[in-house]
Amino acid sequence: MDIGRIRQSNQIMTSIRILVVGNDARGTVFVEETRTIVVGYRGARIVLAHPLNTDQEISVRNLGTGVELDMRVIGLVAERPEGYHYAVGFTNTGADIWGIGKPPGAEHDMAVANVYLECTHCHDRQAVGLNEFEVEAFEAQGIVSMPCKRCREQSFWKRSTVEPAAKAPEAPPPPLKKKEEDGRERRREKRLVLKMKACVRTDTYGDEVVPTENVSKGGFGFKSTHKYGVGAIVEVCVPYADGSGNIFNIAKIAGARPLLKEGTMAYGVAYLKGAKTRPEK
Repeated sequence: MDIGRIRQSNQIMTSIRILVVGNDARGTVFVEETRTIVVGYRGARIVLAHPLNTDQEISVRNLGTGVELDMRVIGLVAERPEGYHYAVGFTNTGADIWGIGKPPGAEHDMAVANVYLECTHCHDRQAVGLNEFEVEAFEAQGIVSMPCKRCREQSFWKRSTVEPAAKAPEAPPPPLKKKEEDGRERRREKRLVLKMKACVRTDTYGDEVVPTENVSKGGFGFKSTHKYGVGAIVEVCVPYADGSGNIFNIAKIAGARPLLKEGTMAYGVAYLKGAKTRPEK
């Protein structure tokens, strides 16, 4: 593993041998040797033969280092021939079971997506920022487990069908850049390859629903046959769902390049610093 590369990224695809101990969805104790698919500062995606329940705790040991920690099951991401793919998160945010250290700026980490959610128990509603592992589980299941202040316990949250109030949190700032020694610019915020439904809203083209090519806390990338101008101000929502409950951010088209073989354009979107999010019309 390239530790230098890992330290600069929020998420890295790598297979690490692990031992998982816990109770499966039927309540039976199991011990399974398996592997990771993706690891990161906030958790991992792992593959298991045993079905698990969302929000349960499991014990995970890195067989290469012997480090063992409790982790929380965020949710099922996919079912594959080799087993169930689960997104799991650290119960201790300072944990480092993978030996990758704390990435630069981790103390300022922000969500890669904002979603307007509703507690399935008390029906409290709020805009919630999800990290990359939570987004994967939410996209797969349509539900995420989080603490509820009103219920005063962990509960399940789903996308709200009620439009959010006019007041909403600020949009994430645009990606920061810094100069390399050779004069080139590189992003401080690494973009994650995540396929989610997004909506780009303009007066010219109306609402265009597109899949994201990548996402970060500062923006995302997408492809389109439309001709968006670099620097154009747009409204964007990611992840997007048909109907209400979507949160739109004010953003700009930060970059564009033609994909000649596909006959489309690849665009980069950057959220505008200080711009307010707003509910869907």
